[in-house]
Amino acid sequence: SKNTSSLEIYKSLAKLRQNPAFTNKKIVFSTVNEDIISYVRGDTGHLRYLVVLNFGSRDSSVNCSGIPVGTSHGEVVLSADSSIAGSSPYKVGEMADLQKIHLKSGEGLIIKI
Repeated sequence: SKNTSSLEIYKSLAKLRQNPAFTNKKIVFSTVNEDIISYVRGDTGHLRYLVVLNFGSRDSSVNCSGIPVGTSHGEVVLSADSSIAGSSPYKVGEMADLQKIHLKSGEGLIIKI
């Protein structure tokens, strides 16, 4: 679909890179396990974003609601899926439950928190 094409994902990432949360060098790791890495960009009191990436070879779930995120829900601003077998259940503009993020192998999310 148009919103998940490689070009659309690239355009979305390029736009996000101009956001102050992504122009500063501050990265705070949230949850890291054998499949998933997640981190927060941005400072407390300003717009912050949670980046969650599944680099593993299998589907995996993670709870990202604890410190440093500190909230149970956030708005999906980008969803990228490298899988050919179906699309991500995460849709841009919708709220995601940060207590149980489930990503397929190769899937990534950026969530405004």
